[in-house]
Amino acid sequence: MKNKVKLASVIWFGVLLFAGCHKNEGGCKHPSPDYPPNGVEVSWTSYNTVKQLKDYFNCHKMAIMDHFYDTIMLTGYAYYPDYSNLEPDPEEWYWNRGLVYLVDNENHHGYNNGIAYVIWNVDDSSFVSRNRAFRDDFELFREKKWYVTAIIRSCVMMDGTCCVYIPEYTIVDVDIVPKSLDL
Repeated sequence: MKNKVKLASVIWFGVLLFAGCHKNEGGCKHPSPDYPPNGVEVSWTSYNTVKQLKDYFNCHKMAIMDHFYDTIMLTGYAYYPDYSNLEPDPEEWYWNRGLVYLVDNENHHGYNNGIAYVIWNVDDSSFVSRNRAFRDDFELFREKKWYVTAIIRSCVMMDGTCCVYIPEYTIVDVDIVPKSLDL
């Protein structure tokens, strides 16, 4: 059952992926550029929004590959569909699912600025001990803004001709209060 839920999530993620691609008269542009345009940056020392991550990494294969296993900080809200706008429903988020889509919107709806696909290993005792509140108060987390430190571990590669490279962010630490960035 767990595998079916994850498969459904990946399929839904693909729907969002294709919906967000830039289209021209001949369909999606292909191939996507390997790197983001000049001036598009992410921070390696402070929290990035979902839009910043989308603009820098999504559809840019080499930008993702160059940063495999790098640590990055991001912030966002657990995505919930806006049924009045016919947004897709990824089903319910729960701790044992091991993944959430984050969005920039405080109301938890909309994905026009992109989504960040964040995952965690529910069986990793080290992760659980560092993030006990995340596990124990997951329902609270679902309603609050997340502040995440994550590792860029993998890249979702979808079949098709449009924007086939999207990073996954594996959570190292997560909280609903930003960590002090004073070094």
